Amino acid sequence: MKFCHFKYSIVLAACISGLSVISCGSTPKVAGSDVSPVYVTNSKKYYLIEPSKIEKEIDSYLALKGKFGVNEFTCLSMLQMNDKGVYLCLLSDFGTTLGELSYDGKKVDLECALLPKRMKGEYIVADLQFAFYRLDEISKTLSKIGLSVNATMDFATADNLSVKEVRSIMKGNKCIERITKTDKYVLIENLLRGYSYELVNADEAGV
Repeated sequence: MKFCHFKYSIVLAACISGLSVISCGSTPKVAGSDVSPVYVTNSKKYYLIEPSKIEKEIDSYLALKGKFGVNEFTCLSMLQMNDKGVYLCLLSDFGTTLGELSYDGKKVDLECALLPKRMKGEYIVADLQFAFYRLDEISKTLSKIGLSVNATMDFATADNLSVKEVRSIMKGNKCIERITKTDKYVLIENLLRGYSYELVNADEAGV
């Protein structure tokens, strides 16, 4: 698999730039933290929840496949999520670090020289929370801002060996974001902002 470094930086920068414009230059903070709210819609603000609400621990190398409009990128990533926080490291095909994201429940740190300084890591963390945190906690938090999450469980394969879960973030009858999870991949699709990315087990992706 060939990883496109420069294409990656351009596409992801464009994607997050669009998100950060919505969040504005200065946003209110959660009391006692340095975390900015995430605008799930243009008016609905989601505050990141504590790392202890994670569904189960993750420590994996994954192929990250992103799409924004007609542009696509692929890179290797290392994702660690536990009750202490979130750590995401983006890697080149040579194993060098392209960028790092961390969240410890009190602050979000994002370091990537290729990306715009106004890029907000909270949006990436929010997507990961929607996908990997406990459904009841996500539902409770979203209900406070007038949103909901619908979840369905099905089998991903005809042999019924792989379970598929679909989480849909809803504003009334409108789906804002959809997360599809199996034991081999997670697909996050933001239907409102027009971007998506897929996390695939490195072995499955042939990395």
